[in-house]
Amino acid sequence: MNRHSIAFRLILGGFLAVIIPLAIVGVISTQKASTALKQQAMITMQAGAEDVARLVDTVLSEEKKVANAYAVNTQIIEVGMLVREQRPDSSTEQVQKLRMSMKEIYAQLGNQYLGIFVTDPAGKLYTGERLDGSEYTGSDVSSRDYFMTAKETGKAAVSDLVVSQSTGEMILVVCAPIFSEAKEFLGILGLPINASALTDIVNRRKVGNTGYAFMVNEKGIVIAHPKAEHLLKLDITKLQGMESISRNMVAGNTGVEPYVFQDVDKIAGFAPVPVKGWSVGLTQNTKELLETSRAIRNSILLVTLITLLVVGVAIYFAARSIVGPINRAVANIKDIAQGEGDLTKRLPATSKDEIGELSRWFNTFVEKLQGIIKELTDGTGMVDESARSLALISRGVSQSASETSRRSESVATSAEEMTVSLNSVAAGMEESTTNISMVASAAEEMSATIAEIAQNSEMAHTISEEAVGKAKSTSAKINDLHTAAQAINKVTETITEISEQTNLLALNATIEAARAGDAGKGFAVVANEIKELAKQTAAATQNIKKQIGEVQETTEETTEEIDQISSVINRVNEIVATISAAVTQQSAATDEIAINISQASQGLIEVNENVNQISSVAGTIAGDISSVNHASTEISESSNEVNRSVESLHQLAEHLKSIVNNFKV
Repeated sequence: MNRHSIAFRLILGGFLAVIIPLAIVGVISTQKASTALKQQAMITMQAGAEDVARLVDTVLSEEKKVANAYAVNTQIIEVGMLVREQRPDSSTEQVQKLRMSMKEIYAQLGNQYLGIFVTDPAGKLYTGERLDGSEYTGSDVSSRDYFMTAKETGKAAVSDLVVSQSTGEMILVVCAPIFSEAKEFLGILGLPINASALTDIVNRRKVGNTGYAFMVNEKGIVIAHPKAEHLLKLDITKLQGMESISRNMVAGNTGVEPYVFQDVDKIAGFAPVPVKGWSVGLTQNTKELLETSRAIRNSILLVTLITLLVVGVAIYFAARSIVGPINRAVANIKDIAQGEGDLTKRLPATSKDEIGELSRWFNTFVEKLQGIIKELTDGTGMVDESARSLALISRGVSQSASETSRRSESVATSAEEMTVSLNSVAAGMEESTTNISMVASAAEEMSATIAEIAQNSEMAHTISEEAVGKAKSTSAKINDLHTAAQAINKVTETITEISEQTNLLALNATIEAARAGDAGKGFAVVANEIKELAKQTAAATQNIKKQIGEVQETTEETTEEIDQISSVINRVNEIVATISAAVTQQSAATDEIAINISQASQGLIEVNENVNQISSVAGTIAGDISSVNHASTEISESSNEVNRSVESLHQLAEHLKSIVNNFKV
C-alpha cells in the first residue's frame, strides 16, 4: 500500500487513535491492579501469620492450665512434702500410691502427651508415668530452663523444643510449680508433649502452591517447617537476604516484609507467640503472589489485540468505501486525459456523504467539459473567419499598446507600495495571533487549576464536617468515662468502709483469741492475717481512689480541649465552604474568558490568513503589471507579425478540428 495514499493515512490514523488510549489505559489499569492486589495479599499474609501465632499461643496457654490444674492436686502436694522431708531415694508407700494415681491421670490425657512426672525441690524425678508404662524416676532436671523458670517465677513454664534421645522426635515439656499450703516450693509437675501438637498447626497452613508457614524460637532457630531438614538446624539470622525480617521476628514484632531464601524472592507476614517469645511466619513466592496481576495484564493485552484487530478490519473497509469512489474518479479522469476521451461516462452518486458529493461534482465537471468540447467544435469554424478580422484589429492593438505601457508603469509602482504595507500588517497580525494563543493557553491552565482547587476545597469541606462529628462523639464518650469514674469512686468508698469494718472484726477476734489462751492461737493467726488483708485492701482502695481522681481531672481537661477543637473545626468548615463557593464562581468566569479568548484567537488567525492572501495577490498584481508593461511593448512589436500569422492560424484551426474529433461527446 502506498504510504502517501489516503487509504494508508486513514488506516494509520485510525490505529493510532485507538492504540494510544488503549495503551495508556492498559498501563494505568495494570499498575493500579498490581498495587492493590499486592497490598491485599500482604494484609492477608500478615493476618494468616497472626492467626497461626494465636493458635500456637492458645495451645501453649491451655497446656500450662492443664499443668497448673494437676500441680494443685492434694495427693501430689502431700507426697511432695514427705519427699522434701525424707531422702529422695527412700521409696514410701505414699509415693507408690501417687504413682498409681498418676497412671490414672495419664490415662485420661490425650495422645500428644508422652508422660507425666513430679520432682522434688532439687529437680530430681521421684515418680511418674511414661508412654511405655514404665516409671519416671531418677532423672535430674534441675539444670533445665523450664525447671529453673518455674522455680524462680512460681508460674507454669514451657521448655524449648528439643529432640528426644529415646524416640528421635521433637518434644517440649510443660511444667507447673508445686507449692505447699505455706507457699513452700516442693518441686514441679511436668508434662512431656510431642511437638507435633504444635508444629502440625504451623505445617498445615498453606498459601497457594508455594506458600507455607514456619516458626522460629527467640534466637531465630527454625522449630517448625514443612521441610524436616531445617528443624533446629536453620538459623534465619545468619541467612543472606533475611537480615531485616529475622531481626523483626526475633524482636517479637508484627508485620510483612520481602526477603530472599535460597535465591527465591519471597514475601512473608510474621507475628509473635507471646507465651514463649517465638515467632510465626507465613511466606509465599513473590512470583506466585503477583500471578493475578500478571493475568490481569495478559487479559488487558489480549483485549487490546482483539480490539486492534476489530478496529483494523473496520478501518480497512471504511477506507475502501471512501477511497473506492475516489479511485473510480481518478480512472475516469485518466481515461479522459490518456485514453479515448469518452466524456459520456459518469460516476455513481447515490450516497449522501462527501464521496457522493465528489461524484456529483465530477459528473457536473464532465458535463461542462463535454459542452465545452461541443462548443469548441462549433467554434473552430469561426476561427478561420476571425483570423481575417484579426489582421485589421492588430493595427488598432499596436496603437493602444503604447498607451497601456505608459499607464501600467504607474499602476506597478502603486502595487509595490501596497505589497510592502500589507507585509507589515501581516507580520503584526501574526505576532498578535501568537500572543492571543499564549493567553488562551494560560487561561485554559488557570481554568484547570481552579477546577482542581474547587474539588480540593469541597473535599476539605467534607473532611472538616466529619472531624466535627468525630469531635462531638469523642466528647460524649469522655463524658461517659467521667461518669463511670465517679461511679467507681463510690465503689472504692464502699470498699474502704468494708475494710475498716473487717479490721475492727479482726481486732475483736484477736482479743477473743487472747482470752481463749492456747486454744485460740490458731484463731489469732487467722485474725491477724485478716487484719493485714484489711489494711492492704484499704491501702489499695485509697490508691484506686487517687488514680480515679486523676482520671476525672484529666477527663474534664480533655473535654474542654475537645470542645475548643470542635469550635475551631467548625470555623475551618465555614471558611472552607466560603472558599469552595468563591472558587466555583472563579472557575465559571475563567471558563468564559477561555472561550472568548479562543474565539478571538481563531478570528485573528482567519484575518492573518486573509492579509497574507491579499499580500500575495498584491505581489502577484505588481508582477503581472510589470509583465503587462513588457507585454505591451511586445504587442506593439508583434502586431506587425499578426498578419503573417493569420495563415498559420487558419492551418491551426484545421488541426484543432482533428483533435476535437478525438473526444466522444
